[in-house]
Amino acid sequence: MDNIFDYDSYDTTENFIIETLDKIISEAILKTASDIHIEPFEKSIRIRYTKIEHLTKNKNLN
Repeated sequence: MDNIFDYDSYDTTENFIIETLDKIISEAILKTASDIHIEPFEKSIRIRYTKIEHLTKNKNLN
């Protein structure tokens, strides 16, 4: 993923947040991820995706 956290390239904070989340979610869809993990650090943010290959049906709850 490109460096999407270049805040100076956005005109408002709202646009930065919306476009950043859009890129994170789009990347997750492309990777067919089941989960998105956002890990904040002091000077950076780590984005990780997990992918569950197969979902199995254990039982139904009625």
